Amino acid sequence: MNFAKRLLVVAVAAIVLSFFVVLGGNGGLFGGLPSRVVDTLSDAWNHRPAGYSRAAGTPGPGLTLEGADMGGLADQAAAVRVVTNPAQGYEPDAFGEDWASAGGGCTVRDEVLARDLADVTYSEGSRCQVATGTLVDPYRGFEVAFTRGRATSSAVQIDHVLARATAWRTGANDWSAEQREAFSNDTLNLLAVDGPSNAAKSDKTLSEFASATIDGTPALAEAGRCDFTARYVSVVVKYGLGMYQADKDYAVATLRECAA
Repeated sequence: MNFAKRLLVVAVAAIVLSFFVVLGGNGGLFGGLPSRVVDTLSDAWNHRPAGYSRAAGTPGPGLTLEGADMGGLADQAAAVRVVTNPAQGYEPDAFGEDWASAGGGCTVRDEVLARDLADVTYSEGSRCQVATGTLVDPYRGFEVAFTRGRATSSAVQIDHVLARATAWRTGANDWSAEQREAFSNDTLNLLAVDGPSNAAKSDKTLSEFASATIDGTPALAEAGRCDFTARYVSVVVKYGLGMYQADKDYAVATLRECAA
């Protein structure tokens, strides 16, 4: 069994164990899963071995879970509280500045670009500022060329899978400023996507984005549905957030379908 498969097995075990043992407990991070389970889950989604570079046209960082694991996430989604009175007063600056430092002169944006793009080159004199690369858009599945520059960088943007506005309305309004900034810069909740996909996604919730279109075609392709839903639910559970009934229903039905 190779490293990636071993990592997935460990992550899956942690996810399933968390559902039966700790979900709903009060010792977890942000009231969600305990930190050791969160770390394992985040590593499984975000692992990128040193020196690894995907060839253009191969899948991005989305984690394709086995059917039983999707079923475990479906069970967790079914246990999420339903939000009927969303918090008001959302302001983007409540989540801090874009983007936090990732150390060594790098930002979280740099880190996500380096993780999600293939065939990456770096700016001269920098070990982390991506100059060029190729993205396989995780939402619609086609290739996007990235070249850093004032007129070109916007071709690839960083999306919050679970939008900050949605997080605020479903529980983050009660967090400290430090907790909100940590959420905003958590790479579990960040994906590099093409510009039109990011614009179409905006602050849409799970079920809203699943039904959105771009120029008459689905904004979320069928091939990306399982991975997107699994990542979205992982973020909800990690941070102990609630979900609107429509999103919860969609998550449970989709993950159970993906598990079949």
